[in-house]
Amino acid sequence: SDGPWASVAGERYRVEIAQTPAEQQKGLGHRDALAPGTVMYFPYGRADYHGFWMKGMRFDIDILWIRDGRIVHIERRAAAQPGAPDEALKVYRPGAPADAVLEVNAGEAEKHGWRIGDRVEFHRPR
Repeated sequence: SDGPWASVAGERYRVEIAQTPAEQQKGLGHRDALAPGTVMYFPYGRADYHGFWMKGMRFDIDILWIRDGRIVHIERRAAAQPGAPDEALKVYRPGAPADAVLEVNAGEAEKHGWRIGDRVEFHRPR
């Protein structure tokens, strides 16, 4: 495929991009799955402690916070909280500022042994 892709410590994935604020707010909410071999990429204009919650999420994910092409924080198996009111939803925040986030299917980080400092590359065809 000619679409965008990302690699995390050498593992390559197809990418869906959450570019606009509306797309970033929705993220993977209200979907039943993220296709195997696919990740969702959230680029940010500047590095910050971008928080994520599982609003509308129906499945668990791993969340990778990235800065300058390296993982700075990993949340493994962030759990869907179906039916929980907004105020009861857990907010996940990185331990360091990040300029991008990748959401991947739960268990990927564990399966591949990803750790802080691992390289993340993002490619968008011209």
